Amino acid sequence: DPSREIEEFALSNLKKDNFKQLAMGSGQGDIALEMISEAAMSGGMVLLKNIHLVTAWLPKLEKKIKSVSASAKRSFRVWLTTESHSKFPPMLLQQSFKASFEAPPGIKQNLLRTYSNWSPSYISQGSKTRAQLLFILAWFHAILQERRTYVPQGWTKFYEFSTADLRSGADIIDSVTKTEQIPWRSLLGLLKNAIYGGRIDSDHDNKTLVVYLRKFFNPETLARGRLSQSVMIPDSKQHEDYIKIIRSLPQRDTPGLFGLPKNIDEGLIVEKREKEVQSQLRKLAISDSLSSKFDRVMWRNKLKSVTTVWDKAMQHHILLQKPKSFSDKESSMSPVDSFVVQEMHTTWKLVQVLKDSLGDLDSVLYKTGVLTPQIEIDGKALLHGRVPWRWAKNWWGPEDPKSWIREVVKRKIALHMWIERVESQSLLDSALRLGDLFQINVFLNSLRQQTARKAKCPIGELELYCCLDRARMPKTALLPVEITGLYIQGSIIKDGELSEIKNGNAASLATMPNCFIAWVSNKESSKDSNVLALPMYFNGTRESIICELGMPCQAKRKARLILAGAAIFVSSM
Repeated sequence: DPSREIEEFALSNLKKDNFKQLAMGSGQGDIALEMISEAAMSGGMVLLKNIHLVTAWLPKLEKKIKSVSASAKRSFRVWLTTESHSKFPPMLLQQSFKASFEAPPGIKQNLLRTYSNWSPSYISQGSKTRAQLLFILAWFHAILQERRTYVPQGWTKFYEFSTADLRSGADIIDSVTKTEQIPWRSLLGLLKNAIYGGRIDSDHDNKTLVVYLRKFFNPETLARGRLSQSVMIPDSKQHEDYIKIIRSLPQRDTPGLFGLPKNIDEGLIVEKREKEVQSQLRKLAISDSLSSKFDRVMWRNKLKSVTTVWDKAMQHHILLQKPKSFSDKESSMSPVDSFVVQEMHTTWKLVQVLKDSLGDLDSVLYKTGVLTPQIEIDGKALLHGRVPWRWAKNWWGPEDPKSWIREVVKRKIALHMWIERVESQSLLDSALRLGDLFQINVFLNSLRQQTARKAKCPIGELELYCCLDRARMPKTALLPVEITGLYIQGSIIKDGELSEIKNGNAASLATMPNCFIAWVSNKESSKDSNVLALPMYFNGTRESIICELGMPCQAKRKARLILAGAAIFVSSM
């Protein structure tokens, strides 16, 4: 976000009253137009932030700027900040000076930029300890920014750590180094809660931030004089000494510099290739289907791969088999069994949606069916490589239509087995695959409710427990469930506990051994220091967390595995 830099530039050239800024959103349009009118008359500057959020309003902005430009004073400027957006008016872009604002790539370039903004006099003022802490801060800031290269394993999302954060951190260091002893606890608290942590909205990303803070901002790091095996902290407060250290750094960062596993690069390469292929396929589909006129032959050719997936799926006799009715038994069923019945109804509804949508499309393309508005909407979405809203509103699954179909089909067939086990009252007697479900959280809550009934205790007194050996389950585990088909990333399980990945050629996702989960009393469950709670996500995008599973882990490895982005997944998608 370049807002702070634009503000500093404006205030260095104008009086404070002649610079105004506004974060755009609903209802801000009229205020922005009035600010532009006033700035044009006074020769001021206006900064409108995040205008990608109000693309429908931008034609009004374009007209306003055009109307005031002729009579505006020479110093009048309108600054606009935006993310890339397909609906941004082309004329407004053509009439603007454009600049891309982004962090320099790599730790070395990041640090060089920071020290180009910090003058020699700024570094040398104050104590040597202050200069060293500023170097630690610059390194820490660069690590946080460059770790974004490895989203979603590095961070679950792209956080906007900015120059403003670095500046605020430097101000805090100025303050704490004026005292005889550095208040480390206060320093860490301010950096975490007041600056960097305020941008993070994930508990597990916060854990990563805390590990970095504790690693760098402590008296031992200062005494040791090292940030890593190859990076020294200069015993100096001279600007050139720090520049010399920075220039000696390699141009290319390695995953190990961030505490990430060696195999993360390979995983990112595969992921990027898959996204590029999907993007190219969508572009090819779009280029051939831009005409608003319905072309039956073109639609047949372009949609053949989608309809083929469905045609093959329908050959499985279970897919179109209507679920059995349990209406006469539901009132007496256990919470878990009742959930499975409802999950099957959900799956059946999705199968019917696919059957109707693709059946209608098949009728139009190969028979004498009429192209209705709904069929056309579905068909155009599929031509563009998107899941039709008619499907997606029932389940927000994979973005690729063929993958979406396969996932629904897979669950319908798998849940048929779950239903058979419900009928035989043996559902929890053997291993279950959570990837067979749409609503995993609801399943876990149902298991919790059933456990509370059996234990005759309040549901709030139960917490989820996980172990790799059934014999290690606490005595209060009345309904242990064996779970199969999970995947792990950022770590491996070796000798029954979490361990670091040493092999750079190892697969990004590894299959986990079966584990056992149960809801147990929070009064009796042990808070084992040799357990690390790993987040469990639906898939590798890490968009929404399902729960945490405690895995055996030596205390000395915990921080390293947090930095490695260790996590568990239900699906390998």
